[in-house]
Amino acid sequence: MARDSSGLKDVTLYIDVYKDGFNFTIDDEWYRTYMVYQHPKERESFVIEIDEGPEQYWYIWAKKFKYSDFGVLSLCGLLEKLKRKPDVTLYKILKRKYHVVEMEIDDNNGEIKIEGCDPNEPIKDLPDENIDWEKAEEDSEIRPWGIPFDPTSNEGEDILVIEKCDKCFRFYTKYDYQGRAWVYEQHPTDPNAYLISFEQYGQDVVTVVREYSARENLATIYRELVDDPQNAWWLSSDTIPTLNFKKVEIINRSKYPGYTFECCEPIDPEGLEEIKNSDIRSIPKEGQISIQYTRVSEDSDPKAPLIWDYDDVNKLRGLYKLIDIVKGEKVIEIGGGTGYLAYVIAHFAKHIDTFEDRPSYVAVFTKYILPHVIEKGLPLNYIIKKVSENDLKHLPKYDVGIYSGLADYKRILRMLKQISEKVVWITFCDIKKAKEGKIDPANARNLEICVFDEGDKELRQVLEGREEEEEDEEEEEE
Repeated sequence: MARDSSGLKDVTLYIDVYKDGFNFTIDDEWYRTYMVYQHPKERESFVIEIDEGPEQYWYIWAKKFKYSDFGVLSLCGLLEKLKRKPDVTLYKILKRKYHVVEMEIDDNNGEIKIEGCDPNEPIKDLPDENIDWEKAEEDSEIRPWGIPFDPTSNEGEDILVIEKCDKCFRFYTKYDYQGRAWVYEQHPTDPNAYLISFEQYGQDVVTVVREYSARENLATIYRELVDDPQNAWWLSSDTIPTLNFKKVEIINRSKYPGYTFECCEPIDPEGLEEIKNSDIRSIPKEGQISIQYTRVSEDSDPKAPLIWDYDDVNKLRGLYKLIDIVKGEKVIEIGGGTGYLAYVIAHFAKHIDTFEDRPSYVAVFTKYILPHVIEKGLPLNYIIKKVSENDLKHLPKYDVGIYSGLADYKRILRMLKQISEKVVWITFCDIKKAKEGKIDPANARNLEICVFDEGDKELRQVLEGREEEEEDEEEEEE
């Protein structure tokens, strides 16, 4: 895309108008959508949140703005300002030098209008809109929430403080010198939604709106944090200074006991029994989840194609053993592939985080699996990231760690052992042949796939570092 002499880049701007706000996308950032909506607690402010698809399962990128900084009074005025002065408005929001050469607006031919504001409100031109583009600086980096984060602050122990009020709960680390806190509260008007706020030194930095998933309310989320403080990791959007808690202090400032809030009581855990005790035969099969286009070609050594490429889990040897292991547990899976195995596990586990970094698998998960996860409200996070040893100090502890695959298995399995009580390896049943590279990729789909747990010699040898010793012994015998 061309830039002119002042450094502005020619782009197309796409705007979608809704009753509660609008979204915009720039063709130079086709993977990113900017969602604009009214700040739920401050009439004079609005929020812009960035959506980059499933990668943002727990990362929240958002920023708060004042209407007065744009010479408008509401979302209606802001939308009109963006239409009239797109280059200036985008620069003030994003600090990027874009020249909008084409604009497409989807408002159903003017029939969709933002509710609660005047589309004809007066709009002011401000002095800072006279931009000298040649001197204007760009900011190409976007940080989650704009939360200040010092990576050295997570090296020591700290105390996690959880404060419960009538309508919300707040948590923070006691000795965080940057004064950060995270607040969850019931939405003031929508019983099916809640607010997440990031505060610094007691002041609101930004607040975003979220909808409850199935079998979830504010009390349920609070209980998850109290019962397992390591959940502060994802509840803080991975920005809490440390998970090394030497103590947890719970302060009840509300008039309600236990997990109860003004809005609600926690959903009875017995309500999950339908899922936890369900039979694997009830898991959706080919007729309910299309697998016509979900197979992904491998570009190197053969993996475990039964799990990576399609959803024929009933052919997995040890499937019922796997279900028994994960039932009611907190699970991590490295090598999630298309996410179908994680989808199945999510019907039984308390929670599952599955990590995958290959774009082709991500595309399959997003198109075919994610809609079912959302519809059912399953406790599944699909994270687009290659996990390294350096990431272990930021990850919480899990009950079960699963690796589905063969490549780099020693490193990944031993890494899982550091953060999981139990480890499971899903790979070719003939491990010896697989390790020796004697598997024909063309025939890989026809080979049996097994579930190995720590009671199996094949996995135990790897975790205990005895695999090399036994290989040497076999060579000596030969």
